[in-house]
Amino acid sequence: MQENKLSKEQIQALSIANQYGIINLDDMFETVTKMNESKILEEHKNFCEIWQATDGRWKTKLPDKTKKDGKRLIAKTSKAALEEMIIEWYKENNPQK
Repeated sequence: MQENKLSKEQIQALSIANQYGIINLDDMFETVTKMNESKILEEHKNFCEIWQATDGRWKTKLPDKTKKDGKRLIAKTSKAALEEMIIEWYKENNPQK
């Protein structure tokens, strides 16, 4: 995956825009973070769906080389908690995300 980096000029322009109130870098960072997390969840759905089981828990599978099928089942009581775990797993195991 290609890593996007800002040039010195771009960083300077963002700093000036932030200084003059044209943009808010905190809001921009939050938006980019949410976009990255959405991308992670979309990519994960290509690997394995997220579903609510009959026991009411939300489930999916994460990659696990130690398992015969290469996937490890995980479950959480809420979809939000499961999505948070998925995002954290991919960030820890794929640092470019």
